[in-house]
Amino acid sequence: MKKIFIALSLLILLVSCTNNQSIKNESKTQTLTGLATLTWHGNETFNCVVKVTLTDDVIVKVEVEEGSYINTGIETFRLWEENKDEYLASYVGKTVAEINALEANDPIDVSNHYDGGSMSGCIDAIAGATASSTVVAKAVKDAVKNILSEAE
Repeated sequence: MKKIFIALSLLILLVSCTNNQSIKNESKTQTLTGLATLTWHGNETFNCVVKVTLTDDVIVKVEVEEGSYINTGIETFRLWEENKDEYLASYVGKTVAEINALEANDPIDVSNHYDGGSMSGCIDAIAGATASSTVVAKAVKDAVKNILSEAE
């Protein structure tokens, strides 16, 4: 009887370990929302809402939600529209740890047309569309702020 109990206990332990291992190997996909604002050029307040899709702790997609105001629409500031798809794609493959380390700062002087904020880290701002790039980066950071990276 004792041998049967030990054998059953070992079998249960083996099955339990196997099940835990298969759980660890399953990917978890989730979509998170991030919000950010940035005041620029004296009176322009950009508002950005993004949807960030992650598999485990790696970004697989970033979308700017309709209704976000992240570009003045003035023809001279068209670089956001021309480069936004490539910019958003640059987030794909980045980890939560990389995004958490990314610095995305508001302008120091909001009345200065040339100060659209600043970014440093794994993503580069679009030259000529720094304010737009920065507010999106801030929103992406907001979306993933509560996710712990595998590397952290």
